[in-house]
Amino acid sequence: MTQMRFAVQTWGTDLDAVKAYAREAEALGYDALWYGDGLWPWTHEGWTVLAALATLTTRIRLGPAVTYLLGDAYRHPHCWLNSL
Repeated sequence: MTQMRFAVQTWGTDLDAVKAYAREAEALGYDALWYGDGLWPWTHEGWTVLAALATLTTRIRLGPAVTYLLGDAYRHPHCWLNSL
């Protein structure tokens, strides 16, 4: 039988709140946390935030809710892949 898993998603610029949210989600037993990647005023660059959250958590899976790769305002795929 497949086990049901639960995840939460967050956005925002208050990094202390995002860190507390991640710690609380892990403490409550959530399986994953998704942070919205975006180049908007109300969020930070998602991959950097996810890397920071990985240093604060031990079990919860982390991932991008959205990653923008195309368009003038976003990352070109070649640039994004070079950053990995």
